[in-house]
Amino acid sequence: MSIVTLKKCTLIGLVKEKAKVLEELQALGCVHLEPWRPPEDSPHRARPPRYMRALKFLASCPRKLRLLQEDESFDAEALTERCLALEERMRTLRDRSDFLRRRIRDLEPWGEFHLPPEEALSGLKLWFYLAPVRQLKALPKNELAWQVVHRTPQTAYIVVMAPEEPSPASWPLPRVHTGRVPLSRLKAELSRLEAELEDCALERERLTRYLALFYRHLGELQDQVQLRQAAESALEMGELFVLQGWVPVTSRDRLEAFARSRQLGLILEEPSPGETPPTLLFNPQPFAAGEALVRFYQTPNYYDWDPSAAVFVSFVVFFAVMLADAGYALLLLGLLWLLRRRLTPDFRILGGWAAGASLVWGVLAGGYFGYLPSTLAPLRLFALDDFAAMLTFSIIVGLIHLSWANLIRALHSFRCSQPWLASLGWIAAAWGGFGWWQEGDSLWLGGVGGGLTAVVVGSGQRPIERWPDLFWRWLEGLGALTKVTRLFGDVLSYLRLVAIALAGSALASTCNLLATEVRGMVGLGILESVLVLLLGHGVNFVLSVMGALIHSLRLNCIEFFGWALVGEGRPFQAFAKRGEVKWKAW
Repeated sequence: MSIVTLKKCTLIGLVKEKAKVLEELQALGCVHLEPWRPPEDSPHRARPPRYMRALKFLASCPRKLRLLQEDESFDAEALTERCLALEERMRTLRDRSDFLRRRIRDLEPWGEFHLPPEEALSGLKLWFYLAPVRQLKALPKNELAWQVVHRTPQTAYIVVMAPEEPSPASWPLPRVHTGRVPLSRLKAELSRLEAELEDCALERERLTRYLALFYRHLGELQDQVQLRQAAESALEMGELFVLQGWVPVTSRDRLEAFARSRQLGLILEEPSPGETPPTLLFNPQPFAAGEALVRFYQTPNYYDWDPSAAVFVSFVVFFAVMLADAGYALLLLGLLWLLRRRLTPDFRILGGWAAGASLVWGVLAGGYFGYLPSTLAPLRLFALDDFAAMLTFSIIVGLIHLSWANLIRALHSFRCSQPWLASLGWIAAAWGGFGWWQEGDSLWLGGVGGGLTAVVVGSGQRPIERWPDLFWRWLEGLGALTKVTRLFGDVLSYLRLVAIALAGSALASTCNLLATEVRGMVGLGILESVLVLLLGHGVNFVLSVMGALIHSLRLNCIEFFGWALVGEGRPFQAFAKRGEVKWKAW
């Protein structure tokens, strides 16, 4: 449950051996490479990988043929080029077809005609317009030569003869762009393009038989792209090349052995002041599942702390409180077991803990698909319909969670010789306000005042060298008090714990009530009652699980992270072969 310490490493070798060194370094899989030039200079970073575009092109084909499982002549690079060329050809054909359809739609009211050569009209040109019949009387009579060539009850088709296009002031009608190509030729070209598009679609279907092989070689394609990017990121100086990156201290010996075997120069050093290394998190199970949640939202700064364990515990607790039904928890456990082969190990562990905690809390809250059997009533310790008690409960949970964030923030800051007093001040202020709200004793206001004083004193970071610096430092501290409203809002945000639990419980009870009323109806009462139960509880189960999942993430990633973490880092991405990096083995 920590952020792995990294060393900055610099590798120096001969340019003629660069390709071989990079291949072996990729197989080693323990170095995060840093480019010597900005990533936007690299053509491979400026666009999505070509093989992923080709794979998406094939996978989205509406009709797929039987997949080939073996083909010794299969070439993933050649298939990528073939797919991308076919995709570009189909895009060009579709664009041209769309243009022809619009042109044909505009020309069909005019019928088949051929424009005369320009010299036959003595410099005059034909301009085509559509006009409502009611506007014909308002058109100019003597300024332009024009003629109605076709008329419907609503629209008149007008041809104007003029050397230049009439201005809107002299001819206030929208022009129709017919072009010089006759309607019959446009239709013939469209028919040819559609036939060619059908041929392309058939070719695309034929290529789908290679999808399984393409997926199997996907790792190799990704490795090749990584190798090209690494080669571009290296600095070349005459006959030497230089690679720079970061290596975990636990892999230092492996990198040194690699450098000796390849006769490379290797420099290992601490990060320079102002330099921010990437962040590599290390967590054993089950807290590795919490690490996945942390990475889902943001990566902590390298100099910060790893919140994976805290997020795992609080996520499980919040999910259980918001689901608040033992029946739904058992149903969730069953679904997780049925889908266990399709879920990642982290998700299986996280889901199992969350469902297990939900089962325990559901028993304590007395929720069994919205019904409380009399035999299980003695196990009920919390009543969701006791609004005053549940309101206090949710506020206490919020205070504990935010106090936890501030306490860890203070301890980490103290170890790093950073300002830490303000974090403790917020804890005192929050609990002082809660005590005053509960008991009304002015003694609790002393805790609020002391906590806010600690915030003012501990928030200013300006070094004091002269008397004016003291004033500005106190001004910084006073500015930190603006976070009082944020603290108040964040604590109240935990009311969603009880609100979502109450909503799910109320909807479950309503489904049971409706089913009971329907059951007494004449005819298909029992069948309709079962349908109401299945549909109602099915919808409520989905809504309850989604609400518990989303809001548990929100309370951790917004409220908790807002007080626990400072800034954001970037993830450690090892230069390694796909699927061969096993961080836990480090």
